[in-house]
Amino acid sequence: MRAPVNPFSPSRPFARLRSFHLHPVDEDVEKAETPSTPPSTPPRTRRAPSLPNFAAALPKLAKPLPLPSISLPQRPGARLVWFMVAASITFILVICVAFVGGDIEQPYLKGVLDNAAKHSPGLVLIGENVDIDVDEPSIGIRWSILACGAAHMQPGSGGLHGSRVCGLPKEAVQIFVDSDVEPTGSYDPKQMPTSSDDGHPLSAQNLFQFDSDHVLDVHDARLYPFDTYYLSGTLRAMSPLTNESIPIRRLATVQNMLGFFVDTTDVASLREPAGTTPEEELTEDQSELDVPSRDFEMRVSRQGDARFYALALFGLGWFAVHVQGLMVYFARKTMDLTVIRVYLAAGVGITIALPQLRNAMPDGPDLDGVLIDAIGYFPQVFLSGLGVAVLLLILIVRQSCAQDESAEPTDEGQVLYINDPPSPPLMRSPPMRVLGRPSTASSHGPARRPPSRIYPPTPSPTTPGEVAEYEKARATKHLRGEYVFPPVQLVGSAMGVHKDAGHRRFKTVHFL
Repeated sequence: MRAPVNPFSPSRPFARLRSFHLHPVDEDVEKAETPSTPPSTPPRTRRAPSLPNFAAALPKLAKPLPLPSISLPQRPGARLVWFMVAASITFILVICVAFVGGDIEQPYLKGVLDNAAKHSPGLVLIGENVDIDVDEPSIGIRWSILACGAAHMQPGSGGLHGSRVCGLPKEAVQIFVDSDVEPTGSYDPKQMPTSSDDGHPLSAQNLFQFDSDHVLDVHDARLYPFDTYYLSGTLRAMSPLTNESIPIRRLATVQNMLGFFVDTTDVASLREPAGTTPEEELTEDQSELDVPSRDFEMRVSRQGDARFYALALFGLGWFAVHVQGLMVYFARKTMDLTVIRVYLAAGVGITIALPQLRNAMPDGPDLDGVLIDAIGYFPQVFLSGLGVAVLLLILIVRQSCAQDESAEPTDEGQVLYINDPPSPPLMRSPPMRVLGRPSTASSHGPARRPPSRIYPPTPSPTTPGEVAEYEKARATKHLRGEYVFPPVQLVGSAMGVHKDAGHRRFKTVHFL
């Protein structure tokens, strides 16, 4: 009879250990092992147990499985860093889009000039710059003398502020501000330079611009950043050649300045010429004496973004003061000097940062007691300085208590041995604090007070006779059975005879 096939024979170990998709079918392996010529009478042998045939159950893949990549995967932290870098670059690019609308004043002034040329051509004054000084308080306006309409402007001078129908005036003009006797600004077309190539007129700003200063009404300055200022004035124009008044058809200024929004309205008006006597007023018609002028009213207020940043800095100051108050509260409940020093350093930093936050407010007024300082900066500095003082006092008290607890108490007449090892420290509750008793309760039950270390008095040396007496008493107790649990009860005479003489304990000595 043929011996059974050993599945663990050396001929087939590797065939069983290979993966299933590379393993041939069991029938193929058996055919390869059996001879080509079968015997006449096949022996009846018991087939050895083998692994189940999974080849038929596995799906057939049209393409081989791709091999895994050799490159190591990136850590999650590296992906987070790259994500933050991409988000930062995106944020910067989005913020830069704000510069695209930087020329917002150009379309506004162009519309004003085109409207003037269409409905009321003539002399036009444009305030190209408005300098607002709240501390002075004054407003400085830089005016440009322009003319709208082909009949009033020099040929080839159009294109100012993007308008083709407005340019430099043809005639000389003098401008008077309010009740000034002398002209504040003047314009003479003969003084304007021209191009040497084609004779095209060139514009020199100082030759057709002038500045005017006005006193600002600041009765609402205390409401910073919600302060609003008002200004009103009168402008009139006169020809230096004929001494006749020239009507001003339009008067406008820019709207968006640094941190302010300027809203200007103008209206035509009449006024008496300077130097008119009462006799002339009686002899001549009043309508002939009045000269045309142009009045304007200007309303100046803070822009929305300036108000937002001012209020944000105001709230940030109060938030820092509240955080400092929490640090004082926690400092009273801790005994760790390092934590108290950290709180003290943070409190000093907050006190130093408060003036910087106040100075960072956009175009903030001086420290004259405005409302935002009365409810913000002044109490913030006071409370922050008070918190620093309290933290410093707590640090001094904790330091003195720590020094007192670390000192070793000595009694009078006590002998201290320097070479003896120190005894283990005892636990005791800390003494009463002058400032800031630690908390005795918490959310999880009564809190344990921090241990304080004291060293007990060093015991006096023992004599050899005392040691011998102690050892003798200890041996006597051991021989009497007093160290056995439960202890042996002695009855009868002092010789140790028990009531039950037949009772004996294991490893117990009795005296008879």
